[in-house]
Amino acid sequence: MNAGLLEVGDIDNATAVLGGDASVDAAGTLRGHGTVAGSVTNDGTVEPGGSIGTLTIGGNYTQASSATLAIEVSPSAASQLAVNGKATLNGVLAITYDPGTYSAHTYTLVSATGGVSGTFSSVTSTGQSNIGTLASAVTYGANDVELVLSGTNTGTTVVAPTNTSIYTATGTSAILAAQAQSAALLGRLGNAAMNGATNGSTASAGNPAGWITATGIQTKVGGTGGAPGFQADRYGFLAGLEQTLGAYTAGVAVGYDHSDTDESNTGDSGTTDTLRAALYGGRAFGAVNLGATLGFGLDFLSQKRPFGSIGTAEGDHMGEEFNVGGQASLPMTLGSFTVTPRVGLRYAYFHANDFSEGGAGGQDLAVGSDNVRSLQPYVGVTVDRAFGDALRPVNAQLRIGYAHELLDANRAVSVAASDGTLFTAPGTSLPRGYFTAGAGVTLHPRKNLTVSLSYDALINTTHASAQQGEVRVGYQF
Repeated sequence: MNAGLLEVGDIDNATAVLGGDASVDAAGTLRGHGTVAGSVTNDGTVEPGGSIGTLTIGGNYTQASSATLAIEVSPSAASQLAVNGKATLNGVLAITYDPGTYSAHTYTLVSATGGVSGTFSSVTSTGQSNIGTLASAVTYGANDVELVLSGTNTGTTVVAPTNTSIYTATGTSAILAAQAQSAALLGRLGNAAMNGATNGSTASAGNPAGWITATGIQTKVGGTGGAPGFQADRYGFLAGLEQTLGAYTAGVAVGYDHSDTDESNTGDSGTTDTLRAALYGGRAFGAVNLGATLGFGLDFLSQKRPFGSIGTAEGDHMGEEFNVGGQASLPMTLGSFTVTPRVGLRYAYFHANDFSEGGAGGQDLAVGSDNVRSLQPYVGVTVDRAFGDALRPVNAQLRIGYAHELLDANRAVSVAASDGTLFTAPGTSLPRGYFTAGAGVTLHPRKNLTVSLSYDALINTTHASAQQGEVRVGYQF
């Protein structure tokens, strides 16, 4: 094989047979749980198993000086190359240690009925360089090659999993999205939604109003405490219908958004698809507008952790989110401007169910549930001005705001290796400060129709930044 990957049988099809001889060139990889009936010449990579298992060669095995034999090792077992003929060794023995708790143990890596000649020119290890208090040695016998981990009777060491912070990254991305939904509805319940100034067509007595908002947002959260940062790209829509009921304005909103989360430097990624629903309402008490919102989301989450030729550890699971918020605002007319200070409090909760990964053998983990709570008091001010004429009014708005996170800044979930060893998987912390600035313009192409364009930015005051673009259409029935 000149290039690519050839797998002869997997863990569920270990009786698979490849007839004849096989030659593995420099860019090729041969792996599997089955049997190659003839001889194998390795100038590339041979990887017994796929998950831990045995690859059988009916003839001879010859490894060149530039080639690699890749072996996966767990606390209780190791992949093995079983040769019915002779094994001639050279090149690299690359050992990957799966997460777990190791003690003194002897593993057979190569067995050859016709005998073993030569040795590997070098031995590399991934996952753990020296197995802690255990000494590791590769020994050569007449018919086998063994990996020996030795130590005292009580000597053990723990090999921790790698690249696990993607679990908290997707949870952090979800809690930020939940807070964004609450902020969007509370923003509508400020000066604009109560007096029809800028935020789109609004309901009046006997005339309900509908609106839909399409949003795209890119968020970057920097790494903290040795954990890598990530970028989340989210897009979706939120649509609502509202009605005036006496002194109150009440509405219902539904929506969907999709988020792609990519972690810095690890290659790990995650996706989240969320269905949203919310109730919102408010009323004016004199010059003060009061508003509140209550929302719920159902999340479909997926994470991927690639491990090269070993495979990609993948897991799909579900989550739920809840958010509630309240706000007071005070629109003030100053000449041709309307200035509206506001103060409020937003709370959000996100829960992701536990799940088990698949696709990467011993690197797969059982991942515990993720629970995130966010409480953000915030202040802000908007400045609105109307242009144009009564037939074609145009409204412009500038806004700034600041929110402060009071709750779960530190992020971590519990994970378990295949042997049951528990680990804590930390991730980058939630940002504490959120300073935002934005601008928007609302057009009135028809008396009962509005179209709004807006842009907002999260200024990097701690270790997060974001850019958000939004298009909103409102219609009064």
